[in-house]
Amino acid sequence: MSHWYSANVLQALPGGRRLWRFSAKGDHFVFDGDKTLTLQEPAPAAAVGKSWQSFIRPKLNVAWLPPDKVFFRAVQLPGADAAEIASMVELQLEKLSPLPVTHIVWSLYLMPRNEGKPDALRTVIVIIAARSYVEELLGELEGQGFLADRIECPGLDQLLSAKMNEDGLWFFPGGPGEPALIAWHYGGAIQNLTLLALPEGPERGPQLKAHIEQIAWAGELEGWLTGSPRIHLVAQPGEAESWKALFTAWADNGVEVVPPEAPAELAALSAQ
Repeated sequence: MSHWYSANVLQALPGGRRLWRFSAKGDHFVFDGDKTLTLQEPAPAAAVGKSWQSFIRPKLNVAWLPPDKVFFRAVQLPGADAAEIASMVELQLEKLSPLPVTHIVWSLYLMPRNEGKPDALRTVIVIIAARSYVEELLGELEGQGFLADRIECPGLDQLLSAKMNEDGLWFFPGGPGEPALIAWHYGGAIQNLTLLALPEGPERGPQLKAHIEQIAWAGELEGWLTGSPRIHLVAQPGEAESWKALFTAWADNGVEVVPPEAPAELAALSAQ
């Protein structure tokens, strides 16, 4: 952390952007403030600008990809080192990617090893986005004075912050117009990970139920799903009630509401 003096995290919003600012303190970042920008308003140069002073006080600029522009996949691979795992993922990209592999950019996140099972497969989360969109986004941000050092996905940070300690289905509702993130955690690992766009209105419940039944059927065939899943709903209490109503009619093992991380905390995790 000593390499960085400060960090900025920029999120695209409907009709604007949001900027969080942090200072590096020891081994973590401390929240300094946030600002909402219009689409035409440049990022404040004093906070995000790169100049000769950045060599003395380096700034980390992180841009968030909108959730509807990202694809997540979870795969189980032998517990090799990071370089070998990356090579294994690359060999599977044609199967994992919903887009032609020549049209994507991708990265991966290695979930922690299961210390109690040293020979167990390693869970790898693969993050995929369209190359054309990423290049367009970076060009737009550069035109507004924001030179991104990294691109991150807030959904991944929300997933990791949930600290899944119980098997079942973990459901993360998206914001307005955003897809929901659905993780199936069984046997101490994420077995399936999906971003699902759901419509507003009466079709939302049936479409969600159909998707969950489809993944449950696949999980039974693959052997990792052995019973009816318990639902973990990661949402604020007010938001949770409307989603909970969609599950309770058919969720045999009930619905547990888990509070999510606040946006500023997610931004800090992205910078971290």
